Amino acid sequence: MLKGSKIADNVATSLSKSVIDKRQVLFDKGIVDENFTFTQDWAFTSPSLAAAIVVGYSINGRNAWKNKKGISLKEIEER
Repeated sequence: MLKGSKIADNVATSLSKSVIDKRQVLFDKGIVDENFTFTQDWAFTSPSLAAAIVVGYSINGRNAWKNKKGISLKEIEER
């Protein structure tokens, strides 16, 4: 995630506890501030974890992340 990126200000009740806990760690460490903005660049362990933290609900990151041309990470990986 790039510095300045925003995350959702709330999460779905269906979001897993492990993702909620990882999201809280980002706040506790100051990586995400009170305005729900990344204060520094941050690398996630999976595209789905990154996507879930950003949107606040479970989501397939390989389908969700797209480049400027609208091509998904999944499509890029399958090439």
